[in-house]
Amino acid sequence: MHSTSFPRTHLISNIAPAALAAVAAAGCATSPDTGEAVGASVDLAASAQPEDASGRHPPDCVVPWGIDWSDVLHIHKAALVSPDCTMVRAGDPYIPEVLWITNTEHGIEGGPVLYPPGYTPRHKAPMEDFLHKLDRVRYIVQPGNLEFSFNASKIERKLTVDDLYRGSDQFTPPQLVWPATALLGQLPPLPTGAYSAEIHFILSDTHCDGQHAVFADSCLPPGDSLALTRQFVVED
Repeated sequence: MHSTSFPRTHLISNIAPAALAAVAAAGCATSPDTGEAVGASVDLAASAQPEDASGRHPPDCVVPWGIDWSDVLHIHKAALVSPDCTMVRAGDPYIPEVLWITNTEHGIEGGPVLYPPGYTPRHKAPMEDFLHKLDRVRYIVQPGNLEFSFNASKIERKLTVDDLYRGSDQFTPPQLVWPATALLGQLPPLPTGAYSAEIHFILSDTHCDGQHAVFADSCLPPGDSLALTRQFVVED
C-alpha cells in the first residue's frame, strides 16, 4: 500500500542552471548505482555548485497534524516534496518523498495478512519481501525529461506509519503499527518554474503488501512500475 499520495539519503551532483538546461536539451541517461545523470553532453562534475557558504538549510516540511517530516526522515540539506510541502527554493536540492506501507508479519487487529490467490511471498514479513525485491528507484522530472536512478538500498529509510501520521485522521489506531519504508532520492536544484517528478519502482519479482486479496489493490509486478507523480514549484 502506498501513502495517501502513494512512500539514508544518497547525494548526487548539484547541477548549475545553465548545465541543467544543457542536460534538458540533450536528454540524459542515469547510473543505476549512483543516481548521477550520465551520457549527457555536459560535464556534471565541472558544473557542480559549491555548498552555500551561509549554511542556509531548506525549510522543514511540517504537515498539518504537526509532525516535522524533515526531522523524522533526517532530511536537513534538501527540500522535502510531499502532498503537504510543494514549494522548493531555487538553488536547493530536493527529495520527492514516496512511501511503501505493508501489513505486519502477523497482521493487525481487523487486518489479517491477505494475499491474492496464487501469490506466495519470498519473505514472510511483507516489508522484508518488498525490500528484498526492490532493486532501483527511478525519477523522471518534467519539463526537461531529466532522469535519475538510484540503488534502492542506498535511499531507503525504515519507519512506521505512526512516525509520520500520528495525530492525523488518515489511519486507524491499529494501522499505526504498520511498517513503512520511505525512498528518498535527492535530486539536484532546478531553475524557477512548475515541475513534476515521476517516481518509478523497479522490482526483481512480484510483491504484494499483505493488505488485500486483490492484486490491483496491493501488488506490484516485476520490472518498472510508476509509484506516483509529485507536483512542485521552484521559487526564488
